[in-house]
Amino acid sequence: MKKFWLVIAVLSGLIICLVGPAAATTWDVAQDFSTYNQTPPWEYGYSATLGGTVTAYQYYYTNSSLAPLEVWTGGTPTWSNPSLFYNPTGSSVSITPSNPGLTLPTHQVAVHPGQNGQYSIAEWTAPATAQYLINATFTGYANAGTTTDVHVLLNGGSLYSNNVNGYLNQVSYSSGLLTIAAGNTVDFAVGYGSNGTYFSDTTGLAATISSVPLPPTALLLGSGLLGLGLLRRKWSLKK
Repeated sequence: MKKFWLVIAVLSGLIICLVGPAAATTWDVAQDFSTYNQTPPWEYGYSATLGGTVTAYQYYYTNSSLAPLEVWTGGTPTWSNPSLFYNPTGSSVSITPSNPGLTLPTHQVAVHPGQNGQYSIAEWTAPATAQYLINATFTGYANAGTTTDVHVLLNGGSLYSNNVNGYLNQVSYSSGLLTIAAGNTVDFAVGYGSNGTYFSDTTGLAATISSVPLPPTALLLGSGLLGLGLLRRKWSLKK
């Protein structure tokens, strides 16, 4: 009897782990943008190497040269790169601290690599073991023409790599179903590209991660296993 119940429990747990949670949830790097860094499940930061340890940005600020953009950076509480920033307004914002500057659409997140080759990163940490879908689009928003290398990493390993070359040049990635364990990380990383300079490297990031809901067939199977267990228990009691 104990073995029977153990099999039922294991099979039910396996079904849930394989097909994901009962309700879908979507995390969006723009909609979830926060003025408080290291707010689960998102963290903004940079790394000296691709797939290396991510150092969280320490400073959030706005100032007259970048207003109304909201900026995260790591070096000093003034404009510096690497950085991650966001346009919270309902219209495009053009910034020209140096000609030709950048133009950032409404409600758009953008990242900029560092002058020493640091990757600018938006990192997401899985809150639970489940199946997920990852979608990301990288767009060049430097008016002079962005030249960056862009990546999607799972626990430091490459899922996707490409290059953005030119103003409004765009590349996209869509994953299939991925089983991601609780605590694993997905990094959206931007480097300074093959030209080896960080000038005019503003790169837009549109990224979502969605958990996959439990399919009705799996729910029925789980219910069937539970029902089988109850019938077995009832039959045993009659004996």
